[in-house]
Amino acid sequence: MPANEALKDFAAGCVGGFAGKLVDYPFDTIKVLLQTQNVTASKAVAPGQTPPMLYRGAWHCFNHTLKTKGFFGLYNGLSAPLVGSCFENAVLFLAYGKFKKLLGEQEGVKELSLFELAMAGAGAGLVVPFVLTPVELIKCRLQVQNSISSEFRAYKGEQYSFFLFFNYIHIILFSDRFVSFRLRLL
Repeated sequence: MPANEALKDFAAGCVGGFAGKLVDYPFDTIKVLLQTQNVTASKAVAPGQTPPMLYRGAWHCFNHTLKTKGFFGLYNGLSAPLVGSCFENAVLFLAYGKFKKLLGEQEGVKELSLFELAMAGAGAGLVVPFVLTPVELIKCRLQVQNSISSEFRAYKGEQYSFFLFFNYIHIILFSDRFVSFRLRLL
């Protein structure tokens, strides 16, 4: 694969990931707020009692978020997944192109069969979680850090800072759990 073609794959993945994340992020924020509402409300009730539901459903969660945090509240913590989705899709496109070449694709000479294309996709899919998983963890923490409880708050700085992403990478990479996980893999 020529460097120019690899760069095109990488750039196309970046642009596609960026655009896709801008569109789907508010829906993801609502989903995460709904999923974590019991966890974040549990600190506000006595032990043994069921925490009250903060949201009655997705539409109520959406309206509540708009009223309390404004439009940009739907994009809380966007910096991490925006960067992550750019890299995720870029790595996916690049890995897919590389796997197709490894399987013998030559433009104009040899086209891959459907099975070989599926194998190239599977190979690329094996690579992506190494980028996606840490970014998803950071994204979820940023989305819920300003919820009812401050239990998830790991960063005390500016709420919409682009550098939150890098702060969370540092926290995750140097936390005891992550270090012990890496040591178990060795």
